[in-house]
Amino acid sequence: MAMSKKGIFRNKALKYYAQSQERDILPRFVAPPVFLFLWILLTLLLASTVLAWLAHVPTSVTGSGVVLEQKKVPSNSSGAVAVLFFPATSSGLVRPGQVVQMQIGTSVSRTATVVEVEPGVKSPSEVREMYAQVVAEPSVVALISLGPGISTQTYAGALVHALVQVGHQRILSLLPGIGQWIGA
Repeated sequence: MAMSKKGIFRNKALKYYAQSQERDILPRFVAPPVFLFLWILLTLLLASTVLAWLAHVPTSVTGSGVVLEQKKVPSNSSGAVAVLFFPATSSGLVRPGQVVQMQIGTSVSRTATVVEVEPGVKSPSEVREMYAQVVAEPSVVALISLGPGISTQTYAGALVHALVQVGHQRILSLLPGIGQWIGA
């Protein structure tokens, strides 16, 4: 009896097995919905970073002061005038012509403009001599025209709180440590 050298597997099965071995099969580390979610998350992160890089927010300086009496008002101004005291760090930031959002006393809010900024930083004693006002730190002194709607007789001596917009900065620079890195 002669045995034939015929294999125990069919030719068709051998071909199918060989083809499956030749195919590149990548392992499934992440399910397709998770993969899609990660791409969307990355896109949102990049879009928010670009938005934070391009968007700007206003920077402002706050100060306080008083409405001047009629005898202390400069002769070239019409209407009531307030003197505002800003921190010494705002020297060079507050300039004539800038818009001021202010609150006079507790009831009157209005927008005014900076008329004059006295040169240099004044010491507390200089401010006391010039305006009879007590300030605790060196200050930049600015005169604000309140306009015709505010009476000097009515509001003389009233406290004024003001906010002057002095520039803009990137939103991204507000994050701790990032501001120095981007040079803003």
